[in-house]
Amino acid sequence: MDFFDPPAPSTGGGKKKSFLALKDGESIKGVFVGTPKLYYRNFKTKEYSAYYKKGFSPNFSVNFIIKEGDSYVSKLIEKGMTFYRDFKDIGLELKEEGKEIDNFICTIKRRGSGKEDTRYSIRLGSEMTEEMAKIVREVELQPLPDVDIDNEEIPF
Repeated sequence: MDFFDPPAPSTGGGKKKSFLALKDGESIKGVFVGTPKLYYRNFKTKEYSAYYKKGFSPNFSVNFIIKEGDSYVSKLIEKGMTFYRDFKDIGLELKEEGKEIDNFICTIKRRGSGKEDTRYSIRLGSEMTEEMAKIVREVELQPLPDVDIDNEEIPF
């Protein structure tokens, strides 16, 4: 069954292969799965923290199931608070309707090419069929950072 189209862009090799990487103007369809995590991260030292420290920025991670070649794989999305707020808003709107974000195919699009001008957007797509959901639930998820700000901030 092919319900994500087009196939995923190249994600490189090594550790970066587990992260979703898009170039300016690219978009990808997939499904958010699992419990998201909020934390602080220092990108220079690669450290994570549940508490704010000088040099650390708030961050958000979640698994995103995509089609890569002929199979479905999990990629980590690790973004800042702007992306998180968009994700949270969609989740809250769905919760008001008695639905969950992990039952919908979403599109993520990147606009921008540098640190200062890059913006990621999330667009809600169609609800998955039971057959699609079964395929997605069988995909092995990537491990998220082992640190977490109080997840009561994620209310869905």
